[in-house]
Amino acid sequence: CAQHGRHHMYDTEFSYLDGPDLKEHATEWRDCMDAKKRARIFNEYGVRWSEFWRLPYWNPARMLVVDPMHAVLEGVAHYYSRHVLELNYTARTGDDVEKAACFTHPWPEYDSTCHPALVVPEHKRDVFENGFPRWLTTPIEGDGSILRDVIHKRIADGTTLPMLRHFAWVMNLNLPLVQAINRHLETSQGADYSGIMLQHIEGDCTRKDDYIRAILDWRMEKPRSLPDTTNSHQANPLAALTAVRSVISDAAKPSHLTTVPANFGHANAGSIKAAEWRLLSTVYIPIALCILWNDADGSSPSEKAAALARLDHAMALFQA
Repeated sequence: CAQHGRHHMYDTEFSYLDGPDLKEHATEWRDCMDAKKRARIFNEYGVRWSEFWRLPYWNPARMLVVDPMHAVLEGVAHYYSRHVLELNYTARTGDDVEKAACFTHPWPEYDSTCHPALVVPEHKRDVFENGFPRWLTTPIEGDGSILRDVIHKRIADGTTLPMLRHFAWVMNLNLPLVQAINRHLETSQGADYSGIMLQHIEGDCTRKDDYIRAILDWRMEKPRSLPDTTNSHQANPLAALTAVRSVISDAAKPSHLTTVPANFGHANAGSIKAAEWRLLSTVYIPIALCILWNDADGSSPSEKAAALARLDHAMALFQA
């Protein structure tokens, strides 16, 4: 389909890439001599050149058979459980514990039209998808919280100054550099940065610590603690993971069902196999979500409830 990126993960209306579109990207891949650009084309559109493209009627979107083991069980089901439902939080203790997110935000993607001083190498841009969102949604009050200074150190250790400048810009933070670039773009034709010197626009904000403090000031305006888990409509990943583990260990099951790790989501559970993903996605996780996201009296949530939308989304995937 034409949707890609995590900001589309909850979409239910899809537009499809058909044969001509895919052939265009496959031809671009074939004619490109740069390995990194080829990798980018494949990662973005999932297509590369094949001799089949010489057939005028060839349309892989309609003519290829989906591999259920790798594409569905170890692909879609794995991704949805790990990254959408976030059933991957460990039970370890220590400074490296993965925390549940205490708020959601439409995180902006990397913008390649940025000022030269804000350019980040392609192999380091994962920080905009997996770094900043994880660091900044960690609770700073209540259960499972960590200190602001700890978040400050994690960001400092995991970023460079251009990364911080770029993040501040795409987040439109109230900083001299961001204001100067935006004013320049409003008055110039396109992203022409000639004549705009970094040392003239950064003001007093020139070090990593300056940018991190500004980013954390923005963070302090967002929810600081995890959602109240007594409200079953809250999408708390830790509550969902606990519910799945309870179903695995406590549910009465027919004898022909094979076992799955009772500590699912823990690092010690090891790599989940395709057969285990099939059971998790068709038995254990759906039961856990129905229990977790219903109303307190056991009835179905109202049609306008966010819990019902999440449940419908999950069930549509697992029934496919």
